[in-house]
Amino acid sequence: AHALTLEDLRDVERLGQRVSYMRYYPRLQYDIRIKEWSKGVPNPLQLLATDKKTTTEQDIEDREVRQSVARVWCPTAPDQVLITLSIRTMMDCLLRTLALPEGSEVVFSGISIPHMVDIVQHHKLVPVAFDIDLLHFSPDVEQCRRVVKKGVTKLMIIAPLFGRPMKRVNELLAIAKENNVLTILDGAQSGESRDMIKTEEDDIRKGEGRRRKEATAFGGAVTYFKCRDLCSRVAATEAAMPRRSVTTHAKQMMKYLALLIVDDPRSFGLTRNIVELMGMHIGEVVNKASRGFPGSLIPSLRNRPATEQIRLLHYRLTHVDLARREHVCQSAWDVLSKLPSYIQVISAGDPDVPRESTFWLFTLNCRHPKAVTAILQAQGFDAALGTSQMRAVAGTKGEVCKESEELMNHIVYVPVYPEIGEEQRKHMISVFHRIPQRAIESPSQKFHDHVATTPNRHAYRSTEVDTLLKDRKPFKELPFQILNGLLLGPIGSVATLAVMSKL
Repeated sequence: AHALTLEDLRDVERLGQRVSYMRYYPRLQYDIRIKEWSKGVPNPLQLLATDKKTTTEQDIEDREVRQSVARVWCPTAPDQVLITLSIRTMMDCLLRTLALPEGSEVVFSGISIPHMVDIVQHHKLVPVAFDIDLLHFSPDVEQCRRVVKKGVTKLMIIAPLFGRPMKRVNELLAIAKENNVLTILDGAQSGESRDMIKTEEDDIRKGEGRRRKEATAFGGAVTYFKCRDLCSRVAATEAAMPRRSVTTHAKQMMKYLALLIVDDPRSFGLTRNIVELMGMHIGEVVNKASRGFPGSLIPSLRNRPATEQIRLLHYRLTHVDLARREHVCQSAWDVLSKLPSYIQVISAGDPDVPRESTFWLFTLNCRHPKAVTAILQAQGFDAALGTSQMRAVAGTKGEVCKESEELMNHIVYVPVYPEIGEEQRKHMISVFHRIPQRAIESPSQKFHDHVATTPNRHAYRSTEVDTLLKDRKPFKELPFQILNGLLLGPIGSVATLAVMSKL
């Protein structure tokens, strides 16, 4: 009943004809500009003087910068804050410190980053999961209660994904407390985890030094521990690892400079054309170039961040662009409110509280994701399937995370952010309306039943959304942005390809 008809296939083929070779809007708009990037770049004199510094001098400088970040993150208990290269690094340090018995279980909320599961398995632990109700973004508490086993389950990792706050977290924490299970709230994808996760009962809370998740291990990770002793023990494990050299960090920053230059529809379009002429796909190239751990995972993440990286983290935490956050939110809800009612966007939360959603990605749940992706790419938007960035965590025997597994088979990421101009925004919305309904509609009957019972017969319209959009200002491209696309675009294209060839 849900297969594409012959007429649908003709529409897909027609819409799948490329409309422009000049502009291609990248899926992710890097939430860091050249000014911020420059704060993490070591100057040439530093590179020359690095070898002359004693280990003690480097340690003192590193400790001072770390303390400044800790005081910003948690002014009342900075000694319970740990700064690491990435969240993956913190997870590995924690598990090495705890030294849990082989075969112990780690419970995940239904969807997670593949590396987190890989790290757990590397330590000879068993990942298990409980499902998530993706309509209301609340956990299956009863299933969680079944999979948590006293004496066997040692950790519970709760991750509010897609920039949405998770509901009923306190019930999960109560289950963990009953069974003496250490809890971790992974707030990396929810912007400031302190704002998004409204509880103080977790044991460990992780957040990353960026407001959106585009550049792995770029901004560093910040973790708050409820237990001061555990924090100091994990910090000792982290301190025993080698520090990334200034030279290595400088190379990393130059790699991201290339990606920042190409982060423009003109230069990205040029890069796409060059990549396709070489027989490759632009998404694979950029994912490879932006990967924070391109080699073997465990050896790569067992490093301390360079002091310059922590300085960049401090700058970003003390110079949060609240105006841009508002623009991102407005931009997303403007598109949401104009979508056909049968389209489900997983990253959109409650329209009565629209500012709770951060929209680090704009995530569709489509019945035929490959067809939708092909059409959007042909129309100039870098849409992508979601299986490479996240995956459903396999449940234990007899427990299936049905909604999480179904979502990962139907997910599509779409570029929606303020820098997409009004004309292109209108074009995108018209494309959404022209894509055959059978292809782009949500496969979730629960979602369609929900829409039928809403006052507006639409999941993303409300008085609060209208109020939010009243002050939305259309994006106007500035002259320097045009110059960046026209002049620096070719440089960025070549640089990105060069970076890719070195990986």
